[in-house]
Amino acid sequence: MLKVFLSWLDDLRISEESIYFELYVHTNRRSDIPTFRKWWARKLSIPLAKLNRIYLKKGNPATNRTNVGDLYHGLLRIKVNASTTLNRRVDGWIEGIVASCRVV
Repeated sequence: MLKVFLSWLDDLRISEESIYFELYVHTNRRSDIPTFRKWWARKLSIPLAKLNRIYLKKGNPATNRTNVGDLYHGLLRIKVNASTTLNRRVDGWIEGIVASCRVV
């Protein structure tokens, strides 16, 4: 889904400078951050330097997490600067799609 989203942003001609990434990692996996950054950069074909916003998530010991071990690479968030106009465009497209699907 993230690759599709990035491709869609590219199709909309959103500049690469407007797109940034935030990586959220559990505190107990802090030492794996360099590995996670490389993994995400390779998966999304983005420069490693774009993954420089790292946030540590505090764990809840009572939670039974299933995304552990080799399957865990942190959580990646993609943000677009000054995205209000883009958001309004998307809302308009959604309204148009919904309107065209209505049966009268």
